[in-house]
Amino acid sequence: MFDFEPGYEWDLKAFKGSLEFLSKNSSNINNRGKVWCLVRKDRNVKRFKEEGHGEFFDAPDTSKTEGAIARETAVDIPMLMLFRQNGDKDKGWKGCPFWWPVMFAPRDTKTCVFASDLLETD
Repeated sequence: MFDFEPGYEWDLKAFKGSLEFLSKNSSNINNRGKVWCLVRKDRNVKRFKEEGHGEFFDAPDTSKTEGAIARETAVDIPMLMLFRQNGDKDKGWKGCPFWWPVMFAPRDTKTCVFASDLLETD
């Protein structure tokens, strides 16, 4: 399991639950239960936005490239984008590669309230 910095933990149960919810509530009955997946490899972003400022880089996707693909594709089902960071120490990471998931909600998502503490346990 990956060690997260304090305050930056990732709630996998909530991530999976929200992806499943968005997928199963598609306005297109034929697409219910499906998810688009976009994979990018060999990423080399720095861990921090600027040297010495301590602010983490928080967006492995770009709005002009992957964001444009997601906006056009994820109309009635969500898109899971997976970015494989090389994780090099000279970029501020811990020296090992890792996958960075990003969920993109469908354009046609209806307003809703999501509560992860109500999810069933696996």
